[in-house]
Amino acid sequence: MESEKSALLRRLSAAKFALWETTIFLDTHPGDQQALASFKKYRQQVSELEAEYTAKFGPLTSDDSYGNVMFQWINNPWPWERSGN
Repeated sequence: MESEKSALLRRLSAAKFALWETTIFLDTHPGDQQALASFKKYRQQVSELEAEYTAKFGPLTSDDSYGNVMFQWINNPWPWERSGN
């Protein structure tokens, strides 16, 4: 069974992929209003999922630790410490 953390990361990855693909499409179709609406939807979704992940599991990147009293990036498991490796 997939953990909540893994499921949230998978949803975030999918949203980031959709946002990236929409961005690339808009590079060549800047006037497409449907694509622009999708871009805004995916951008909002990524922002919400990143906030949810950070609140539940800590920072995703060192940038997410900015402004915290303590630098928390180091508290997450290193890649070789994760299960399944």
